[in-house]
Amino acid sequence: MNNVVNVEVVLHVQIEQLQHLEHLEHIYARIKKLALTIHHHSKKNYATTARC
Repeated sequence: MNNVVNVEVVLHVQIEQLQHLEHLEHIYARIKKLALTIHHHSKKNYATTARC
C-alpha cells in the first residue's frame, strides 16, 4: 500500500515539473520572439542611418 502512495507522489511531482517546464518554454519563446524583433528593428535602423 505504501508503494502506491509513493508512486502517486512521484507522479504528482513530475507532472508539476512538466507544467513548470512548459511555462519556461513559453517564456523562452517570448524572449526569442522579442530578440528577433529587436534584431530586425536594429537592422532597419542601421539601413536608414547608412543611407543618411
